[in-house]
Amino acid sequence: MRRHRSFVYCLILVALAALPVAAHAAGAIAPHRAVYDLSLAKARSSRAASSVDGTMTFSWKDVCDGWSITYDSRMELVFPERGSRSVGWRYTAWESNDSTRMRFFLQRFMNGQKTLERRGRARKGPDGGEAVITRPEKRTLALETGTMFPGEHSRALLDAARKGERFLYAQVFDGTGENDGLFAANAVILDEKAGAGHDLDSPLLDGTPSWRMNLAFYAPGDTDGTPQSEQSVRYYANGIAGTLTLDYGDFVVRAKLDKLTALDRPDCE
Repeated sequence: MRRHRSFVYCLILVALAALPVAAHAAGAIAPHRAVYDLSLAKARSSRAASSVDGTMTFSWKDVCDGWSITYDSRMELVFPERGSRSVGWRYTAWESNDSTRMRFFLQRFMNGQKTLERRGRARKGPDGGEAVITRPEKRTLALETGTMFPGEHSRALLDAARKGERFLYAQVFDGTGENDGLFAANAVILDEKAGAGHDLDSPLLDGTPSWRMNLAFYAPGDTDGTPQSEQSVRYYANGIAGTLTLDYGDFVVRAKLDKLTALDRPDCE
């Protein structure tokens, strides 16, 4: 099985860079709360999970000086030889409007017990920057020039899609997964839909253009080996992700968009 790249980033990708700097190109990004039903899409070996059941909930909020996300997931997996296992993730983050600063807090759970708590912050500029992990122990990671924060990366993906570009490679830092949250993302942008055939009957999706995207996640600087994980998503121009497939090697999880709610924007004057 591939190493854990975490469900968290796929939903951070959903958040998009819902930042005012992108509004002139794409119209208003939609603050929202999305709920996804998790199920097993495919098992590739006898050691793979034979059943997956769970829910993940994601919200994006405009907080005037940037954007914040809250992510929560609980999933029950059944393995033929190892029995059942309950896993969960909880993640909150803030990213500044100019994508030069971010803060994050991550927790992981296994069978009801907390197995990881990670907290940190990051800052960068034209010549790179650094991320400071403050929990579980303090350490500093250098961020090379061109490293993107998650909102910035998502904005770049949609900008590339609108321009008709098919590929985007970037080093990204979000604080989740292996390597303390630093990883390489290789995206392939596929077909575009002009608003038809959306994932859910919702005013937030009606008439909204979207693109199908495949993403592969690697250790920093490594795109020659096997990805840590892969995913496919229908990504809407207003920053909402439709149904996702999350490939972990031995098995594939389907995250079906089930509920979608618009959130109010604050008065930032």
